[in-house]
Amino acid sequence: MFLQELQKSEKKVFLELAFLIANKNGSITPKDRLTFENYRRELGLAKTEYKIEGKNVSDLNLTLKRFPKKTQKVFLLELISLALNSNDKLMAEDEVFKELLEVWHLEKYDFNKMKRWVDAFNDLLVEGYILLEDK
Repeated sequence: MFLQELQKSEKKVFLELAFLIANKNGSITPKDRLTFENYRRELGLAKTEYKIEGKNVSDLNLTLKRFPKKTQKVFLLELISLALNSNDKLMAEDEVFKELLEVWHLEKYDFNKMKRWVDAFNDLLVEGYILLEDK
């Protein structure tokens, strides 16, 4: 959605967090792999340009704290979308999101507002594809 807004250093951190969320249950599904490859393309990063290091939020804490609000919002919107693709019961209490909200001093309300927007966006996207179907 908004990944083109990120700077190169931010893109690499985003990929680390996306991997962390996709790998939440200890394995990455084929659907997650496809989403991850789409992220790489949208970010304009070649497979050889960055290799996931398996960092967690605490490893990235100092870097994350320096990100401007706009970058924080892009991260949250995109990561919420990724998490919703894997789990419809996404909550602000989920470990990764809880840590991000703490690092960025954001409230649960902010998370829930973004989650509602992503849910609505995803619904509209599905409706759009339905409208395009031949009937």
